[in-house]
Amino acid sequence: MNIKTELPGIPYPLQHLTGSPVQIAVYRRKLRFTDLSNIDEWLKYYAQLIGMVPQWTLLGYYTQKKSMDQLDPRCLGNLERLKWDCREGKVDLVITQSLYQLARSVAGSIAFVRDLKNMENPVGVFFERIHLYTLDKNADMLLTIFAVLAKDERREIRRSHHGV
Repeated sequence: MNIKTELPGIPYPLQHLTGSPVQIAVYRRKLRFTDLSNIDEWLKYYAQLIGMVPQWTLLGYYTQKKSMDQLDPRCLGNLERLKWDCREGKVDLVITQSLYQLARSVAGSIAFVRDLKNMENPVGVFFERIHLYTLDKNADMLLTIFAVLAKDERREIRRSHHGV
């Protein structure tokens, strides 16, 4: 009988990764220079989460802000650099908050996720807000559903802001 024990604090979709070494990168598309003080808190949160599993390593973070890596040595680069590092086998898992935090559009996020999934060594993305790990069995279907919902939500937000 195989009894699965849950590790408190580790999101359930990632529980099965706790027995092996995992190189983890955190990605956040929008970071401003004024966010530098918040980055410490943000990385502290991820360091604590990832530190719960001794085999996991936090590599650092990536962001679309091109000059951020010159200001903060923990910033490893932008989305293209992240994809390159995944292709090179440096990253096993990417953690990001939501579909819109990964790319400029939902379609861009889905394309990025599929690129990572189809690499020689597949790389998973964990979306925190929707608790979705892209290498799970039903992830493609769920990602599509969430993408449609996110697109509709964004359209409604724009409409309410512009008074349309």
